[in-house]
Amino acid sequence: MSGRGRGPVSSAVFHRDLREAQESIVSAAGMYLRTETGRQILDAVGGAGTVVLGHGVREITDAIARHGSELGFVYGATFTNPGRNASPRRSSA
Repeated sequence: MSGRGRGPVSSAVFHRDLREAQESIVSAAGMYLRTETGRQILDAVGGAGTVVLGHGVREITDAIARHGSELGFVYGATFTNPGRNASPRRSSA
């Protein structure tokens, strides 16, 4: 990191100037993020699952809610559970 008053404060973890104000994201739908001012931004950095599937896919959020109401977490190296490999788009054939 830079010394005091000698330029931007940087981090090896966050690749940005830590003194710079960041936009606040308040919601997302499909492939877009929405800022608190209503600006829509294409989410090309949200991770493989989010970028491919999109934000707020009802089928996925419903499945997560159903499973989460039954079981929050099980350590996968020791146990398994019925929802572990479940997918709402999985073919029954």
